[in-house]
Amino acid sequence: MAALMGEPSEILTFGCEREVEYTGHITTATHLTRLPRRTFASADDTHIRIWGPQGDIAKTTYPLNRRAMVTAITYSQTFAAVLTAEVDMTIKAYGVEQLELLEVLSLEQARKQSGERAEKGQASSKISALACLPTGGLLLLGGDRGAELWRLQKSAQRRVTSVGRQEFHLQIEPLRRVADAEVLRIQADASEQRVLIWGPQWFTIYDMDLSPLATCRRPHGAEMVCCA
Repeated sequence: MAALMGEPSEILTFGCEREVEYTGHITTATHLTRLPRRTFASADDTHIRIWGPQGDIAKTTYPLNRRAMVTAITYSQTFAAVLTAEVDMTIKAYGVEQLELLEVLSLEQARKQSGERAEKGQASSKISALACLPTGGLLLLGGDRGAELWRLQKSAQRRVTSVGRQEFHLQIEPLRRVADAEVLRIQADASEQRVLIWGPQWFTIYDMDLSPLATCRRPHGAEMVCCA
């Protein structure tokens, strides 16, 4: 039977098609980041897992006396590492293949070593957003006290035994403040050469040098819960 006028002669598909499904988390997954080769890293109350189309690849388990450790997660292409911000105010680096712990980096200690004077209550502020910029090991951290630019880099201290691909220990240092208002999420898009930082009642678009291009305040009557 011929197709009716205005009716397509073949089936058209719109929207998103499911490509990968993963059901390995025991509790609700709260954080997710994309990794190379169609794999992902995600965190729940008890584990960090790396998985792909065929299921689990690697996982690490929190100590029994600790739960919901991760507050933000991202991937560093420079160091081939999964980076997490955790409730103990550290940045932890894990190998992207086996999730072996590469480094534990204390933000408070890094501030002291850089000579930065911590603001009152700064050491206890929660990190809720992480994003790696494509070059120079640059890392954006966001939380209830705004957003800051840090640099993750190799230190001069060589490891006794190499861990993963890392022959040297890593170190982190603060560079500058980027935003003062509360930050919920940070997204860096290398293809678009743009960085999006947003909070409950605002968002700002930056270029890759973190110069602001556009800012919008109170785009909604209520607080924002997502932005892309």
